[in-house]
Amino acid sequence: MSGAADAEDTATAQEVLRQAQAVISAQNNVSKILDAKLTSLLQASLNLAVASLGAATLAFAAISWLPAWGGLGLATMGACFALAAILSVWGLRGSNLGAPAIVPAALFERGVHRLPARLAYLAIAFDLQKVVTYNELASQRAARRMQRALHTALGAPALGASVAATAAATTPQQAVLAWAVMVGAIVAFLATARLFGAR
Repeated sequence: MSGAADAEDTATAQEVLRQAQAVISAQNNVSKILDAKLTSLLQASLNLAVASLGAATLAFAAISWLPAWGGLGLATMGACFALAAILSVWGLRGSNLGAPAIVPAALFERGVHRLPARLAYLAIAFDLQKVVTYNELASQRAARRMQRALHTALGAPALGASVAATAAATTPQQAVLAWAVMVGAIVAFLATARLFGAR
């Protein structure tokens, strides 16, 4: 009976270890997805920044069809897209995620190889729990950075248009209206994000 109980305990410990390894593998996959999204956002932001800043230079041509206020708006938009690109790069910084395994040398140093199988599995699972916690925090940081970069990129056109409208305004009322429209757009965006659970 004792042998059957030991086998059952060992099988339970193995399952705990397997679950820990599965969670870490899933976390690594999520990290790859976040990196892919950040890379796409970086590429789009860079392209839009170059296009906006390039178009803004048309306002400084000798014979320009683009008014100065339009160039200012495009330059502002380009700067926002450049900031979104920087935030994307910040999110893509090298992050050392934990692997779903423990280095054998560390196990030998702790004497895990001398423990009964059941206790050895549980000791390894306990170490992997620390990896799970570390990976979770790293993923949350990357997700927050991606959200900041995305919000910056999404806000670029509204800010650029507001700056252009303010520069083109002939009365203070027109300038205030331009900024009121931008604030309204931001409030609508945040309300939509909350509605869809993005915040």
